[in-house]
Amino acid sequence: MKINRRLKLVGDYIREGSIPLDVGCDHAKLSIYLLKERNFPFVYASDNKEGPLNQAKENISFYNLVDRIKLSKKDGLASLEENIDTITITGMGGLTICKIFKENEKSLANIKSIILSPNNFVKEVRETICSLGYYIKEETLVVENAKTYHILVFAKGKKDYSLKELSLGPILMLKKDKLVEDYYHNKLREVNNVLQKKITEEKREELELLKEYLEETVNSFGKCPKKF
Repeated sequence: MKINRRLKLVGDYIREGSIPLDVGCDHAKLSIYLLKERNFPFVYASDNKEGPLNQAKENISFYNLVDRIKLSKKDGLASLEENIDTITITGMGGLTICKIFKENEKSLANIKSIILSPNNFVKEVRETICSLGYYIKEETLVVENAKTYHILVFAKGKKDYSLKELSLGPILMLKKDKLVEDYYHNKLREVNNVLQKKITEEKREELELLKEYLEETVNSFGKCPKKF
């Protein structure tokens, strides 16, 4: 089955030997990738929409994987079972992801790893998952259909992060590659554009601080920041 680079990267971050649940599984492409390409013995997947689930069932049947995946029509983490130790969510809004985990905090006792690729509100996702007893183990960027997405890997444990680290990514901001550098440059351009508009004083203060963080990070790449 053809799988996009974003889903593949999420799948490759799942630790061998773990038992994953893919929330919002859509057509179950990630689960099928784990079963066929990474040889996971069994996986769980859920979605709250009938259409994608029906397609997922067809895909699972086509690849003869019915006995190696449990597919559920449920919201959020309602399909969690005791033996599941890893949760993945890809392509969902960041605030929705935050809501799912906040509402199910008491269900996370057995969850050792959380791998997320939100569509937006990445800072809020970092803050929320870290507040629930996890730390950021890895993070990277991936380009899919001309858009840049984050992939965040959380592990059980506690670390303290500054506001700058939560805003820009404590691991990401240390990576010195072109994709990361371009991302921060583009983010700085976006912030400067918004600052030219009429916004609330509270929003202006928030963006001015983010601008400061971005300029510091851009300078850390050893180049003068571009004029935006």
